[in-house]
Amino acid sequence: MSMAKLELLDGEKEKNQWVSSGWMFTQQFIAIGLFTAVVFGGFRPFNSLFDWLMMVPVILIYGTIFGGFQDWATRRHDTWLLTNKRLAYFGLADEIENMSIPLEHISKISFWFWWGLTIKMFDGNKISMRYLNSPNDVKRKILKAREILVERLA
Repeated sequence: MSMAKLELLDGEKEKNQWVSSGWMFTQQFIAIGLFTAVVFGGFRPFNSLFDWLMMVPVILIYGTIFGGFQDWATRRHDTWLLTNKRLAYFGLADEIENMSIPLEHISKISFWFWWGLTIKMFDGNKISMRYLNSPNDVKRKILKAREILVERLA
Protein backbone atom coordinates (compact mmCIF):
# COMPACT_ATOMS: atom_id res chain seq x y z
CA MET A 1 0.00 0.00 0.00
CA SER A 2 1.36 3.40 -0.91
CA MET A 3 1.66 6.10 1.69
CA ALA A 4 -0.66 9.09 1.35
CA LYS A 5 0.90 12.26 0.03
CA LEU A 6 -0.33 15.70 0.95
CA GLU A 7 0.71 18.92 -0.72
CA LEU A 8 2.12 20.80 2.24
CA LEU A 9 1.37 24.46 2.87
CA ASP A 10 4.08 26.99 3.70
CA GLY A 11 5.61 26.08 7.05
CA GLU A 12 3.65 22.84 7.27
CA LYS A 13 5.34 19.63 8.42
CA GLU A 14 4.09 16.05 8.58
CA LYS A 15 3.83 14.77 12.13
CA ASN A 16 2.03 11.40 12.08
CA GLN A 17 0.20 9.04 9.77
CA TRP A 18 -2.36 6.36 10.68
CA VAL A 19 -4.01 3.65 8.59
CA SER A 20 -6.93 1.36 9.33
CA SER A 21 -5.97 -1.77 11.22
CA GLY A 22 -7.32 -5.16 10.18
CA TRP A 23 -6.84 -6.42 13.73
CA MET A 24 -9.00 -3.62 15.17
CA PHE A 25 -11.66 -4.31 12.52
CA THR A 26 -11.61 -7.99 13.49
CA GLN A 27 -12.06 -7.15 17.19
CA GLN A 28 -14.97 -4.84 16.41
CA PHE A 29 -16.51 -7.35 14.02
CA ILE A 30 -16.39 -10.18 16.58
CA ALA A 31 -17.66 -8.00 19.44
CA ILE A 32 -20.67 -6.72 17.49
CA GLY A 33 -21.25 -10.16 15.98
CA LEU A 34 -21.28 -11.76 19.45
CA PHE A 35 -23.61 -9.07 20.75
CA THR A 36 -25.93 -9.68 17.79
CA ALA A 37 -25.75 -13.44 18.37
CA VAL A 38 -26.60 -13.06 22.06
CA VAL A 39 -29.52 -10.72 21.30
CA PHE A 40 -30.97 -12.98 18.61
CA GLY A 41 -30.19 -16.08 20.67
CA GLY A 42 -32.49 -14.99 23.49
CA PHE A 43 -29.85 -14.17 26.14
CA ARG A 44 -29.52 -17.80 27.15
CA PRO A 45 -26.46 -19.03 29.07
CA PHE A 46 -23.64 -20.66 27.16
CA ASN A 47 -23.12 -23.99 28.90
CA SER A 48 -21.07 -25.86 26.37
CA LEU A 49 -18.53 -25.46 23.60
CA PHE A 50 -21.33 -26.25 21.15
CA ASP A 51 -23.25 -23.16 22.33
CA TRP A 52 -20.22 -21.01 21.55
CA LEU A 53 -19.57 -22.72 18.21
CA MET A 54 -23.13 -21.92 17.17
CA MET A 55 -22.19 -18.24 17.44
CA VAL A 56 -19.80 -18.50 14.46
CA PRO A 57 -22.53 -18.76 11.78
CA VAL A 58 -24.49 -15.96 13.45
CA ILE A 59 -21.40 -13.72 13.43
CA LEU A 60 -20.83 -14.49 9.75
CA ILE A 61 -24.48 -13.79 8.98
CA TYR A 62 -24.16 -10.48 10.84
CA GLY A 63 -21.14 -9.64 8.67
CA THR A 64 -23.06 -10.37 5.52
CA ILE A 65 -26.47 -8.89 6.32
CA PHE A 66 -25.45 -5.85 8.34
CA GLY A 67 -22.52 -4.86 6.17
CA GLY A 68 -19.52 -5.65 8.36
CA PHE A 69 -17.53 -7.10 5.48
CA GLN A 70 -18.50 -4.22 3.18
CA ASP A 71 -17.41 -1.68 5.79
CA TRP A 72 -13.94 -3.19 5.88
CA ALA A 73 -13.78 -3.33 2.07
CA THR A 74 -14.54 0.40 2.04
CA ARG A 75 -12.36 1.49 4.97
CA ARG A 76 -9.33 -0.78 4.72
CA HIS A 77 -7.36 1.89 2.84
CA ASP A 78 -8.33 4.80 5.08
CA THR A 79 -5.29 6.91 5.83
CA TRP A 80 -5.08 9.88 8.16
CA LEU A 81 -2.19 12.32 8.03
CA LEU A 82 -1.52 14.82 10.82
CA THR A 83 0.55 17.91 10.13
CA ASN A 84 1.28 20.87 12.36
CA LYS A 85 -1.67 22.70 10.69
CA ARG A 86 -4.33 20.15 9.71
CA LEU A 87 -5.64 16.61 9.77
CA ALA A 88 -6.01 15.13 6.29
CA TYR A 89 -8.03 12.10 5.23
CA PHE A 90 -7.36 9.88 2.23
CA GLY A 91 -9.76 7.06 1.46
CA LEU A 92 -12.91 5.89 -0.19
CA ALA A 93 -15.29 5.82 2.79
CA ASP A 94 -18.38 7.98 3.13
CA GLU A 95 -18.72 11.01 0.88
CA ILE A 96 -15.53 12.64 2.12
CA GLU A 97 -12.64 11.82 -0.14
CA ASN A 98 -9.21 13.33 0.34
CA MET A 99 -10.22 16.14 2.63
CA SER A 100 -8.37 18.09 5.27
CA ILE A 101 -9.49 19.83 8.42
CA PRO A 102 -7.60 22.78 9.87
CA LEU A 103 -6.66 21.83 13.42
CA GLU A 104 -8.19 25.01 14.84
CA HIS A 105 -11.61 23.87 13.55
CA ILE A 106 -11.59 20.79 15.80
CA SER A 107 -13.67 21.34 18.95
CA LYS A 108 -13.68 17.88 20.54
CA ILE A 109 -12.43 14.34 20.03
CA SER A 110 -14.24 11.45 21.67
CA PHE A 111 -13.77 7.70 21.67
CA TRP A 112 -15.94 5.37 19.64
CA PHE A 113 -15.63 2.19 21.69
CA TRP A 114 -11.98 1.04 21.70
CA TRP A 115 -11.41 1.04 17.95
CA GLY A 116 -12.02 4.60 16.80
CA LEU A 117 -12.53 8.29 17.36
CA THR A 118 -15.20 10.84 16.50
CA ILE A 119 -13.85 14.29 15.66
CA LYS A 120 -16.28 17.15 16.16
CA MET A 121 -15.82 20.57 14.59
CA PHE A 122 -17.08 23.93 15.79
CA ASP A 123 -19.47 24.11 12.82
CA GLY A 124 -21.29 20.98 14.01
CA ASN A 125 -19.81 18.57 11.46
CA LYS A 126 -18.11 15.41 12.61
CA ILE A 127 -16.05 12.64 11.09
CA SER A 128 -15.00 9.19 12.26
CA MET A 129 -11.56 7.69 12.42
CA ARG A 130 -12.20 3.94 12.59
CA TYR A 131 -10.14 0.85 13.24
CA LEU A 132 -7.19 2.62 14.84
CA ASN A 133 -4.55 0.59 16.64
CA SER A 134 -4.23 3.04 19.52
CA PRO A 135 -7.02 5.64 19.50
CA ASN A 136 -5.87 7.11 22.81
CA ASP A 137 -2.44 7.87 21.35
CA VAL A 138 -3.98 9.27 18.14
CA LYS A 139 -6.30 11.52 20.14
CA ARG A 140 -3.42 12.77 22.29
CA LYS A 141 -1.26 13.61 19.27
CA ILE A 142 -4.05 15.45 17.43
CA LEU A 143 -4.99 17.49 20.50
CA LYS A 144 -1.34 18.32 21.22
CA ALA A 145 -0.79 19.51 17.63
CA ARG A 146 -4.00 21.56 17.87
CA GLU A 147 -2.92 23.09 21.19
CA ILE A 148 0.47 24.10 19.79
CA LEU A 149 -1.14 25.65 16.68
CA VAL A 150 -3.78 27.57 18.65
CA GLU A 151 -1.11 28.94 21.02
CA ARG A 152 0.97 30.05 18.03
CA LEU A 153 -2.03 31.74 16.39
CA ALA A 154 -3.03 33.60 19.59
